[in-house]
Amino acid sequence: MTNSEDSHWLKVEIVSIVFLIVSWIAVLLRCYVRRWISRSFRIDDWLMLLSAILFSVYTAFNLVALHFGLGQRDVPQQEEIQGRKWTSLAALTYIILMAIIKCSIATFLLRIAIERIYRLIIYISMAMVIIYSLVIFFYNLFLCHPVEFTWNRTIEGGTCAPGALASSYALSALAIISDLLFALLPVPLIWFLKMNIRTKIFVFGVLSFGIVASIATIARLGTLININKDNGYLYYIVDTLNWTIIEISLAIIGGSIATFRPLLKALHIKGFISSDGANPGGVYGHPGGGQSLPLGSLEGGPDLGLRSDTAVDIENQWQNRVVVRAESCNAISRTGSEEMILTGARIKATTNIIVTHIQN
Repeated sequence: MTNSEDSHWLKVEIVSIVFLIVSWIAVLLRCYVRRWISRSFRIDDWLMLLSAILFSVYTAFNLVALHFGLGQRDVPQQEEIQGRKWTSLAALTYIILMAIIKCSIATFLLRIAIERIYRLIIYISMAMVIIYSLVIFFYNLFLCHPVEFTWNRTIEGGTCAPGALASSYALSALAIISDLLFALLPVPLIWFLKMNIRTKIFVFGVLSFGIVASIATIARLGTLININKDNGYLYYIVDTLNWTIIEISLAIIGGSIATFRPLLKALHIKGFISSDGANPGGVYGHPGGGQSLPLGSLEGGPDLGLRSDTAVDIENQWQNRVVVRAESCNAISRTGSEEMILTGARIKATTNIIVTHIQN
């Protein structure tokens, strides 16, 4: 093994281990926040936890492939067959893994999306991701006949259908579109919400992870041409694997950081602490003080909540009267209106607002 091959081999090992560890830290922090702080551990959290587990499986396949010539040019035939097998298994795992990550992010967005049009877009996008991922998964699984011919080209009579490279490009294109969609869709949802500047910067910073992940996918596109090379396949695929690892990790980290706001509040990070006093923005953003109705994590979480089957009447000194009727929610706590963005949960409520006078 030459020095350049040794360096190539180490790239996969270092990138795999580092990004896997960082991803697990992000997911475990997410689980801690949702389970013990927000007390609202739900389907999107389970999906992200499953994503981290599958990412570990994906990484394990690649690390095993390293022992069978991954990252090397001249590999004995039997070792190359084993190396191809493990990278093929990793590729199939990647397809399902990315679909689960996208579903986790989409389910999280459904917590904060109230408008029918946004929810419809999310549902349609999630359905497209699931259907297309399943199609690509089974297409790649049965691309060659017999299946073993995918990694063992010495099998006599084995054949492969054309289009392996095209399916990889198509899957990457779908990943880019969904990354950008899920990163940009929340922008109109939070743009007009009453948040302090620190929280808005934090939220938009989280959204940028989706954009960066799509950049990693674009970078991976440029390396896909190498997957069709029979000679030196295990050497040339390393760059593709590295960008794939980065893409997966950024998606997991970005999807997890979006839930960290309660942790930042618990650590008393400036800009993420809700005040118990008067709201300087006034009621629903009107100047002149007053107290906002909390809209934080609802359904079962202590962060917001309204008591079950309760009507709350708030009448301030300007005779603003707000009546909120909520079902299946828990106790009231004072949180910022932006709480709902990062701790999840929506409220199914009927709201009647009667304004008799607003002070300018």
